[in-house]
Amino acid sequence: RSSDLFAPDSSTTPVPVPTVHLDVLSQFEIPGRRISYKQTGNGHVNDTFVSTWTSCGETRKYIHQRVKAAPPGSDRDGPARDMSRICRILETLKSRLGEGQDLGFDEVLEYLPTREGGYLAMDSQGNLWRTSRFIEGADSRLAISPAHIEALAFAIGNFTRAASELDQGEFQPSQSQLPLNFNRQAQGLLRCLKPRTLEMFFNRIEGGRPALPPIPRDLHPRIAEAGTTTYLVGAHVSWLIKAVKAWKALPQRIIHGDPKPDNAVFATERPRVKCILDLDNCRSASILYDFGDMARANISNYKDQDFDPG
Repeated sequence: RSSDLFAPDSSTTPVPVPTVHLDVLSQFEIPGRRISYKQTGNGHVNDTFVSTWTSCGETRKYIHQRVKAAPPGSDRDGPARDMSRICRILETLKSRLGEGQDLGFDEVLEYLPTREGGYLAMDSQGNLWRTSRFIEGADSRLAISPAHIEALAFAIGNFTRAASELDQGEFQPSQSQLPLNFNRQAQGLLRCLKPRTLEMFFNRIEGGRPALPPIPRDLHPRIAEAGTTTYLVGAHVSWLIKAVKAWKALPQRIIHGDPKPDNAVFATERPRVKCILDLDNCRSASILYDFGDMARANISNYKDQDFDPG
């Protein structure tokens, strides 16, 4: 869980600072003197640490993450370009917040540049690291309520709206990103849309494209009986293929790519997003990927085999 990075210090374990880590820390523009360095929770990335620094009487914390390396045979500069894209989004969001716009969240992640430029440092073993400011005033261990989910949906929607001013051509999926799972998003839509509504949605694609065949009327009962979307993928492969083509024809937006409570930290005093995390899957795609994934992950706390699509 990315939000575990911002758990209180009681969840961290003090560790000696390895020489290789000292080299990484020295590559970032961190002001002051380091007074602590601890390992903390890690999510999709590997090896995450939190450090505390003091400067001019003020104390600040920073998060240090070892990021995924470029897959074998892929572009070695991919991770650096991905970080550059993330920072362009963050700069846009920060600008909107500075103008007084209510985006549904209070601050954005701030990655520190290295002394040589860029946002990634390489250690002596060839691993890439990034450093961001610690988000203060939030607790990742809060119990998530429906009000928190509503607040997250509002924040993600405004995130996409604010990012729409960026050039989508620069945000095509990269080789280091996880592929979007259509079946996951379809499951999310099926949880909250009736068969006729879903059929009308796909049949009203802009541009007069051919309508999809009717969704089988027994689709929902079969899914409820099977407990998963296996029936959708198995018995209706032809419908799913046409649905995917229609889905890809939808207008593209810059989306978060992995919206869920684990990828946000919330304010402690009220159900409001403090900061959106984990922008590693941001890309140009249909906003309905985010909508479907949020529905799948957030609108219920029951297991797949228990859900009743009716």
